[in-house]
Amino acid sequence: MQQIPEEPTPAAPEDAPLTFEARIGPLLVERCSACHAEDGLQGLNLTTYEGVIQGGLNGPAVIPGDPEGSLLVQKQTGPQAHFGQLNLEELGWVIQWIRAGAPDQ
Repeated sequence: MQQIPEEPTPAAPEDAPLTFEARIGPLLVERCSACHAEDGLQGLNLTTYEGVIQGGLNGPAVIPGDPEGSLLVQKQTGPQAHFGQLNLEELGWVIQWIRAGAPDQ
């Protein structure tokens, strides 16, 4: 069984634009695609922008402009650690991205 790394290697450069294409997509592919790619768990594909916005069986993973209402943030900030847990900096990027309207490019 794999272990969650304490200090994951950054999936995208910190100075990349805060868009799905440049920073958030590569991050989600790196951290989440083992379980949430095409035909992923709960019908959720986090490897494409469309998949993130469409979501899975529990609804959209991201609601642009609403990080608190976005299941991705709820899962990452819940009481139980998630296998693909983002570190605090990465989670901050995701929250900022969602607040900015979750731009694709």
